[in-house]
Amino acid sequence: MRPGMRSNLISYAAVGLIALAISHEARAGDGIPDGRIGTPIAPILLLSRPDVRAELMLTPEQVAESERAISDLQDKAMLLRGRSDAETNRARGEIDRASRRWLTEHLSAAQQSRLIQLDLQWEGPSALLTRVIVAESLKLSQDQRARLSRAIAERNTKRNGGPAIAADEVSLFRATLTILSDGQKSNWRAMLGPIAPFQTAIHPMRENTARR
Repeated sequence: MRPGMRSNLISYAAVGLIALAISHEARAGDGIPDGRIGTPIAPILLLSRPDVRAELMLTPEQVAESERAISDLQDKAMLLRGRSDAETNRARGEIDRASRRWLTEHLSAAQQSRLIQLDLQWEGPSALLTRVIVAESLKLSQDQRARLSRAIAERNTKRNGGPAIAADEVSLFRATLTILSDGQKSNWRAMLGPIAPFQTAIHPMRENTARR
């Protein structure tokens, strides 16, 4: 993955996302739970999961440092909850920048690239619309964007604010595959890389991708 693309994708954690997404789930023994699959989160939060740590082959030192970083960012974010003034937005922006700095300073280029793949897998098909660089790389047409938007909205309605249901995630993936061309599907598989353990039960592309 080119450094420029890696940087752009790692910077996806939008201003305020950490403040909204970080919760005490990140401090639980198993990290961010499977019930959050399909929702965008700050990439650094995935480092709270043992399976992600194994995928990235984090050293014990990296694990300890990531736990401290997540805890520190969480404490700062929790202080901003419920606020929406300009000063708060600046503070949230700094939290976002701090998380990105940590990833670039503490993970190798290979680990960063794999984390991006895992982050894309975690969010699933909605990343095709929320990540501008992904949509542009796949050259999605306006019709495809509209159809994807409807499919994602239908999934969101089914979830209705609750935890992810595997059947709904499978349906969304399958709907997405009917919208993309063969070339786009191939490019998407390349972006996702090998399917992660947290996706193997719901990912319709898992067999093809696992052999890449």
